[in-house]
Amino acid sequence: MKAQDFPGRLNHSLEELLSLTREDDTGSELEQQLGAVDAHWVQHGAYGIVEGCKRDLDSLLAFERGERQPTKWQQRYLIPSREETLDTYWPKINIIDEYYCSPDK
Repeated sequence: MKAQDFPGRLNHSLEELLSLTREDDTGSELEQQLGAVDAHWVQHGAYGIVEGCKRDLDSLLAFERGERQPTKWQQRYLIPSREETLDTYWPKINIIDEYYCSPDK
């Protein structure tokens, strides 16, 4: 997935999701939904997932927009690795995004 495509697929910006996920979500419905997708990721909590995704996304966007010029190593290893990571983040970020779209949130 290209980094520029990622934010347009969400109802909230990652900054909004960071703000929404600041509270402890231990034992919450959101944590249960995330655990159903991948129990390993639950230990990071919703905030940690959004924070990690934003960090990787910002890095990729800087390369895609030409704000940073990647080295050969970054082109060969780092960028493909971070693009794969975005694919890993997507189902979890989507759950978090949809969770905060429900009327009672």
